[in-house]
Amino acid sequence: LPILGLLCQGLIAQNTNETAPKNISFPNKQNLPSLNMMGGEFCGNACRAYAAILAAEAGKPLPWRGKIAASGIEEPLSCFVSSYQGQLDSSIKVPLSAQISIEPFEGGALVRLPGITHILLPGNEENHLEMPEDLKKCAFNWKRKLNLLEEPAVGCVWFDFNKQAANMLPLVWVRSTNSYCLETACGSGAMALGLYIGTVINQESCGQPKV
Repeated sequence: LPILGLLCQGLIAQNTNETAPKNISFPNKQNLPSLNMMGGEFCGNACRAYAAILAAEAGKPLPWRGKIAASGIEEPLSCFVSSYQGQLDSSIKVPLSAQISIEPFEGGALVRLPGITHILLPGNEENHLEMPEDLKKCAFNWKRKLNLLEEPAVGCVWFDFNKQAANMLPLVWVRSTNSYCLETACGSGAMALGLYIGTVINQESCGQPKV
């Protein structure tokens, strides 16, 4: 459990640089287990990590099923944790409700999820991986253009297609802390991209960014 906790904390709290924390989550186990992000946003990977911790704390053989509450989303999330090829596989189900919408626009698409909105921008941004300031300026301009400056959290997701899958590079902004993070993993961004390419582009798969 201590090792699992450290691994999960790596998903829940990462660094944008050497001094600034990305996201800090505050689990609360009163009544329904709940996870609250520092900025009140929704974070899919933090929820998956929290579910893995709860499964370990249950002390029972996998698979484990349960429900958690999370900031940025009103309905409880169903969680499933299993063992796959010697590794933990943790997943959550986000209800497809009226809170989710896909709005294509010229040059990309806007996907609104509970607690976070993602701007999807096609194109290969690999040359910008070491230039986060350029990405921040671009993301801010898109937020302003699309009137998203009052949203609790906004992700700007650049993506391109590699053979049968879509690669993505997400930059997430949280309004309450005015912080940006160039993500190494983004569950809600992958969900937004999956919804877009599955319903608009009719492609079957996408992947989270790789460290």
